[in-house]
Amino acid sequence: MSSSADFTEAPEHRQHYNLTFAVLALAGSTFALLQSLVAPALPEIQRDLNTTPTAVAWVLTAYLLSASVLTPIIGRLGDMFGKEHTLVASLSILGLGTLVAALANSIEVLIAGRVIQGAGGAVFPLAFGIIRDEFPRDRVARGIAFLSALLGIGGGAGIILAGPIVDALSYHWLFWIPLVMVGIAVVATLLFVPESPIKTPGRINWLGAALLSGWLVCLLIAVSEGSNWGWTSGRTLGLFAAGAVLCWARALGEFGATITFAGNFPGVTQTMPLAVYLLLESDPQASFVLSLVLLAISVAVLVGLRDRWLGNA
Repeated sequence: MSSSADFTEAPEHRQHYNLTFAVLALAGSTFALLQSLVAPALPEIQRDLNTTPTAVAWVLTAYLLSASVLTPIIGRLGDMFGKEHTLVASLSILGLGTLVAALANSIEVLIAGRVIQGAGGAVFPLAFGIIRDEFPRDRVARGIAFLSALLGIGGGAGIILAGPIVDALSYHWLFWIPLVMVGIAVVATLLFVPESPIKTPGRINWLGAALLSGWLVCLLIAVSEGSNWGWTSGRTLGLFAAGAVLCWARALGEFGATITFAGNFPGVTQTMPLAVYLLLESDPQASFVLSLVLLAISVAVLVGLRDRWLGNA
């Protein structure tokens, strides 16, 4: 007579977490490179495509806006349907956008490719989730810290490597080289990153996502176009004010049942530092304006959180 143990399924084999981390590091490094490689090459792109400084600036702005909007949404989809599958999808879309950008011979096509690339912004939050699910508990903090460091290291490497690549080849290779890395990352993820057994049923709160996206879009457009429109123009100040109001509304947490405010910070932290860097490089006098805006947004967040805490008290 067979015992009940005979009918017990053998536990699924899981890859060693060091191998999983190596794949996640490759994916994260690829995204970090793509985030910064283009910035130093903007003058070369402008000359090659015979476009204006305002138009070429959208190569960065469109990418930042897309990543800011898509990152929290794709991250939430990963919680719902599986982080490994969603990571593969995010990397695949990133690869598609990179291919479009590499083949681009007009500024419009290049900007379209950069918008598609914005889906890669979800690589880091998805990787953080996989680390939390797959790593031993005492290794989680260290793994997230190392992966976070790659964002800065890869970003710095991209700025350094952009010049030699453009001088030796052309700006198109700023996309062809990372495209190869994206392809390797997709295959490695399929082979060596296990699907997380932890899923969170639910739905995407599109209103909450719209509020988050709204204040990021307002702020990024304002800081990108402020030097052209004038920092005290009605359009610039109106976008700053709208961003602060939307951020305050988002901070209230009334729409955070499915997409939490804190959970959305990976998308913000990935895109905002580069936006600030580009703003200050293009117009150093904007630092004072930007400081006031960030201060206003910080106050709005604190007021919103205070109201929430007092309401729960």
